[in-house]
Amino acid sequence: MLRRLLGAMACAMMVVGCGPEAVEPSSRVQRAHDALLPPINPCLLNPSLCNTGLSNPGAILGRGWNAVSDQDLPSLLSCLDSFTTASAGLTGPVVTSKVSFISDVSDVKDVLQLDGRVSGGVPGTKVPISGSVFGDMGRTATATTSAVQLLVHTKVEFNPNRITSTPRVSTAALQTFDSTGAATFRTRCGDRYVEQVAMGAEYFAVFKISSTNTSVQSHVKANLAALIGASSTPAQAVQAVTTAAGANPNATVSLNGSLTGSVNNTVVVIELEVLQRGGPVTTNPTSLTEVIARFRDFPTSITSEAQLRPMRVTLKPYSQTGNFGTRQAFSILDPTTSLARVLGPAYAAWMDAYHELSFALSSSGSNMFFAFDANAAAALLDTAAVKLLDIEQAIDACGAGASCTEAQMRSLIGNEWTTLRSQLPVRKQLYRLTGKQFKSVTDAANALSTGATDGWTSAPAPCHIDIDDASATKRNSVRIWTSSGVAGAGCRYKLFNNGRLVSPWLIQSIDSDLDQSTLVRMPTASNLRLELTQFAVPWSWPISYVDAVTLAGPQGDPAGEPWRTSVALR
Repeated sequence: MLRRLLGAMACAMMVVGCGPEAVEPSSRVQRAHDALLPPINPCLLNPSLCNTGLSNPGAILGRGWNAVSDQDLPSLLSCLDSFTTASAGLTGPVVTSKVSFISDVSDVKDVLQLDGRVSGGVPGTKVPISGSVFGDMGRTATATTSAVQLLVHTKVEFNPNRITSTPRVSTAALQTFDSTGAATFRTRCGDRYVEQVAMGAEYFAVFKISSTNTSVQSHVKANLAALIGASSTPAQAVQAVTTAAGANPNATVSLNGSLTGSVNNTVVVIELEVLQRGGPVTTNPTSLTEVIARFRDFPTSITSEAQLRPMRVTLKPYSQTGNFGTRQAFSILDPTTSLARVLGPAYAAWMDAYHELSFALSSSGSNMFFAFDANAAAALLDTAAVKLLDIEQAIDACGAGASCTEAQMRSLIGNEWTTLRSQLPVRKQLYRLTGKQFKSVTDAANALSTGATDGWTSAPAPCHIDIDDASATKRNSVRIWTSSGVAGAGCRYKLFNNGRLVSPWLIQSIDSDLDQSTLVRMPTASNLRLELTQFAVPWSWPISYVDAVTLAGPQGDPAGEPWRTSVALR
């Protein structure tokens, strides 16, 4: 389904073939895509739906849990006979809050402690298990990546509800195991069962703050970091966003979750994504003032168990039930080496590639990416879907007792995953450099700027390229000027000579004042030489300036000055 949707969009943009002659994916490829298609997150369409279902911990205790196949909810089936439980209600509330700058999905997982929400011996950190009720949250945060991104999160969690008796596996489930084997049992009953569930509620927001002027963006991040400090509450952090981005806290947030501010007369865009699980209020906030109030009041607003949602579960193996006997349940604990060294990291690499390719193909007309081969990207997307399906089946086979050595797994799935990053479309970001900064980069690459007499001259050393540090308005510009002497002088200037931009960097624009020069050549990505001539009549000093150069480069933090490595010699 997703593959067909992306194909239709690419067809409409005329980047791939359309109509009957267009190649349809094979049934296996289509099944692989369909298997990867996540359920629509209802919270993004109607926030009130976030608070339906799963408010009763009794509906979760005892469920089978699938620890491999990226399920966001435990199995709807319980393979246990009836058991007794203890309800904790609203006792033992613990409030935790996080305010953190993030740069990628791993940061999101660390801040929200997604990996710690399912416990009980599930093999951990290397295998990308999202078998929890928190997949929607991870996907929402994943959809936003930027150089300046702040995640604000608050959560209240109560004492866990638990199974208090020793449960027994149902007769029907045991018959399934005995007649069809461990793999079929796992398909019906999961890898383990839910023995405890801690209920609570949480609210989080991701702020993406951006500006086409990278110096302003760096300024905003520095101010925001200073305002937040080491001990800000979530409400204070949102207020800091408002202040640092120059936004009106009462301005209405648009339907797509954005509003604008102004810093140094430059527009700053704030994109906001929020997700609420539990709690009494189910409407979207319409202003930053309302977001601040939500964070301030949220932990103490919980007044009934109906407002709670699952926060954390503890799992137990079926071997610890009262009647499982000596049966060996499905397990992914045994082939530790192949999982940790091959299957886990390969799955993560292919999944990241799948999401990035999907986004690139759906954004083909947005100028967000450097030019890429859409047909090759679509083919790699198909490959990623099939590889992910193969890896999941390999994990299942390992758990069912098949031979699962590291060498066998490497032979099965190949090593392409180790170099996937270099095959993906590259996202574009604009970096605005002052003329002085750009010249420092070209000088460091030995792409030097020179001037030489051109024709008649009556002045010694008349050709000058420098920085006027004393100027209030031009101290960050490159100055090109000619001194005339008593009878005039002519000069030819070659700035940034013999330089080129390293792929995929491009020149977006050049801000200059060349009115007193004759332009011979403008820079290009493959040849950065800016060539011009000047002639100074007696007792005159023609002056030109290169004020700024805006480059398009890969995404990065402007404060780290990634453009420092953008220039090389031709």
